[in-house]
Amino acid sequence: MTLEQQMQAAKERTLKTLETTSEFNLREAQVDLQVYYADEMNSATTSNNVRTKSGKLRALRNDTNQLYILYGNLVRSLQPKQRGNIAEISGSLTNPFIKLGIDLSVIPYARIHEFGGTAGKSKIPARPYFFPALQKYAKEGFEERLQAIVNACITTWNAA
Repeated sequence: MTLEQQMQAAKERTLKTLETTSEFNLREAQVDLQVYYADEMNSATTSNNVRTKSGKLRALRNDTNQLYILYGNLVRSLQPKQRGNIAEISGSLTNPFIKLGIDLSVIPYARIHEFGGTAGKSKIPARPYFFPALQKYAKEGFEERLQAIVNACITTWNAA
């Protein structure tokens, strides 16, 4: 095998490792983000919800700027591979596309909680949970995740 062929083979192995590592790190980043999402929400307590006669939970008036967690469907949709979760990597190494979010056809109220709006006769104020969590994670945790990807590529290249 010529030196050029060896270099090409090493490059291909490195690119394949990068794709696999990027996918793994996206999933791991979603797990890391759970802490940041939780910081933006209030857990269900007896002080912020009541049980109706039919047994369903109903949120009490929310005068805070944080979203109440009632049933947890929105929180679960923020977790990897859960109903309503979107996490996709596509494109190429030189032009990657990462899609991260919540499927609004599954959790239709996700947008109104983030940005505010009206639902029926009720005006719902914005109680952002998604973008503030992403911004905090970008400042505090993303550098480590990115470094893990780079280190995996360097290790693979050096092993070639």
